[in-house]
Amino acid sequence: MIKWLQHQQQQQQQQQQQQQQQQQQQQQQQQQQQQQKKKKKNHNHHNHHHNHQQQHQQKQQQQQQQQQQQQQQQQQQQLTVWALSTLFASIVF
Repeated sequence: MIKWLQHQQQQQQQQQQQQQQQQQQQQQQQQQQQQQKKKKKNHNHHNHHHNHQQQHQQKQQQQQQQQQQQQQQQQQQQLTVWALSTLFASIVF
Protein backbone atom coordinates (compact mmCIF):
# COMPACT_ATOMS: atom_id res chain seq x y z
CA MET A 1 0.00 0.00 0.00
CA ILE A 2 2.77 2.44 0.95
CA LYS A 3 4.78 1.55 -2.16
CA TRP A 4 1.69 2.26 -4.25
CA LEU A 5 1.39 5.74 -2.69
CA GLN A 6 5.03 6.56 -3.28
CA HIS A 7 4.75 5.47 -6.90
CA GLN A 8 1.77 7.75 -7.43
CA GLN A 9 3.60 10.70 -5.88
CA GLN A 10 6.52 10.24 -8.26
CA GLN A 11 4.19 10.16 -11.25
CA GLN A 12 2.45 13.37 -10.17
CA GLN A 13 5.73 15.22 -9.75
CA GLN A 14 6.94 14.16 -13.17
CA GLN A 15 3.71 15.36 -14.75
CA GLN A 16 3.97 18.75 -13.06
CA GLN A 17 7.54 19.24 -14.19
CA GLN A 18 6.62 18.39 -17.77
CA GLN A 19 3.78 20.92 -17.71
CA GLN A 20 6.06 23.66 -16.44
CA GLN A 21 8.67 22.95 -19.09
CA GLN A 22 5.96 23.30 -21.72
CA GLN A 23 4.91 26.65 -20.24
CA GLN A 24 8.46 27.95 -20.43
CA GLN A 25 8.77 26.91 -24.06
CA GLN A 26 5.49 28.65 -24.91
CA GLN A 27 6.60 31.88 -23.25
CA GLN A 28 9.90 31.87 -25.08
CA GLN A 29 8.13 31.34 -28.40
CA GLN A 30 5.76 34.23 -27.70
CA GLN A 31 8.62 36.55 -26.86
CA GLN A 32 10.51 35.59 -30.00
CA GLN A 33 7.43 36.41 -32.07
CA GLN A 34 7.14 39.80 -30.37
CA GLN A 35 10.79 40.56 -31.08
CA GLN A 36 10.34 39.74 -34.76
CA LYS A 37 7.31 42.05 -35.05
CA LYS A 38 9.17 44.90 -33.40
CA LYS A 39 12.22 44.35 -35.61
CA LYS A 40 10.09 44.99 -38.68
CA LYS A 41 8.65 48.21 -37.26
CA ASN A 42 11.71 49.74 -35.61
CA HIS A 43 15.08 50.90 -36.88
CA ASN A 44 18.14 48.82 -35.99
CA HIS A 45 19.64 51.20 -33.43
CA HIS A 46 16.49 51.47 -31.33
CA ASN A 47 15.84 47.77 -31.73
CA HIS A 48 19.09 46.66 -30.11
CA HIS A 49 18.21 48.42 -26.85
CA HIS A 50 14.73 46.91 -26.89
CA ASN A 51 15.96 43.35 -27.31
CA HIS A 52 18.14 43.76 -24.26
CA GLN A 53 15.12 44.72 -22.15
CA GLN A 54 13.16 41.70 -23.32
CA GLN A 55 15.99 39.34 -22.45
CA HIS A 56 15.97 40.75 -18.93
CA GLN A 57 12.20 40.15 -18.64
CA GLN A 58 12.69 36.59 -19.81
CA LYS A 59 15.20 35.91 -17.02
CA GLN A 60 12.81 37.29 -14.43
CA GLN A 61 9.99 35.06 -15.65
CA GLN A 62 12.17 31.98 -15.48
CA GLN A 63 13.11 32.79 -11.88
CA GLN A 64 9.45 33.17 -10.94
CA GLN A 65 8.62 29.81 -12.49
CA GLN A 66 11.39 28.08 -10.59
CA GLN A 67 9.97 29.47 -7.35
CA GLN A 68 6.50 28.20 -8.26
CA GLN A 69 7.93 24.75 -8.98
CA GLN A 70 9.55 24.59 -5.54
CA GLN A 71 6.32 25.64 -3.84
CA GLN A 72 4.33 22.94 -5.63
CA GLN A 73 6.79 20.24 -4.63
CA GLN A 74 6.62 21.35 -0.98
CA GLN A 75 2.82 21.23 -1.03
CA GLN A 76 2.89 17.71 -2.45
CA GLN A 77 5.30 16.45 0.18
CA GLN A 78 2.98 17.77 2.90
CA LEU A 79 0.05 15.98 1.25
CA THR A 80 1.78 12.61 1.15
CA VAL A 81 2.92 12.97 4.78
CA TRP A 82 -0.73 13.53 5.69
CA ALA A 83 -1.83 10.54 3.59
CA LEU A 84 0.79 8.26 5.14
CA SER A 85 -0.03 9.35 8.70
CA THR A 86 -3.76 8.69 8.17
CA LEU A 87 -2.88 5.28 6.72
CA PHE A 88 -0.80 4.37 9.75
CA ALA A 89 -3.51 5.63 12.09
CA SER A 90 -6.12 3.44 10.40
CA ILE A 91 -3.82 0.41 10.66
CA VAL A 92 -3.06 0.98 14.36
CA PHE A 93 -6.59 1.68 15.58
